[in-house]
Amino acid sequence: FPVFVALQALFTIGLALILATAAAFFRDVRHLVDVALAVLFWTTPILYELRQIPERLQLPILLSPLSPFVEAYHQMFYYRVWPGPLTWGLALGYTMAALAIGLLLIVRYEERLSERV
Repeated sequence: FPVFVALQALFTIGLALILATAAAFFRDVRHLVDVALAVLFWTTPILYELRQIPERLQLPILLSPLSPFVEAYHQMFYYRVWPGPLTWGLALGYTMAALAIGLLLIVRYEERLSERV
């Protein structure tokens, strides 16, 4: 459980870095975030379980960036089983990608960010 919380925290930090950089240059980022959060809410198995949808739709749903984290919590808390390798791999992949992109953007635009903020 603590490992997934740490992964989710790092994923969130990566997203925050990406969005903070984008918001410094584009005013409409907050409106896009509102729309993206609504889409993510319905494409992430929060109100439903992944097992309840047809198997052919499970992989596209699991590709939603928040799905591996929510699915891992479902597995750990409701079923008391350790998440499978696909869930681990997706969570780790999304976390690494978000952190890498976020840090790359911050480092690349560091000087311009200090002028804009």
